[in-house]
Amino acid sequence: MVASLRAGLLDGGAPVQGGWLRDRYGMSWKVFPAVIGTLIDTADAAQADRVVQAIQGMVKNDQPAPERAFTGAG
Repeated sequence: MVASLRAGLLDGGAPVQGGWLRDRYGMSWKVFPAVIGTLIDTADAAQADRVVQAIQGMVKNDQPAPERAFTGAG
């Protein structure tokens, strides 16, 4: 679902740092899987910080990266 939504918004648009994207009309969007919100909501402060840092470094949505950051594995 997220991949198809993201692909539709990127049609004529461009990915931007931090997991953002800009659609063909210049509107910016932040599209991420619901699991990211769950990770941040259930995290302690250190886990939440690692998840946010993992997301900020992305241009393309890489779902395993925030999950690894949550567990401290990457």
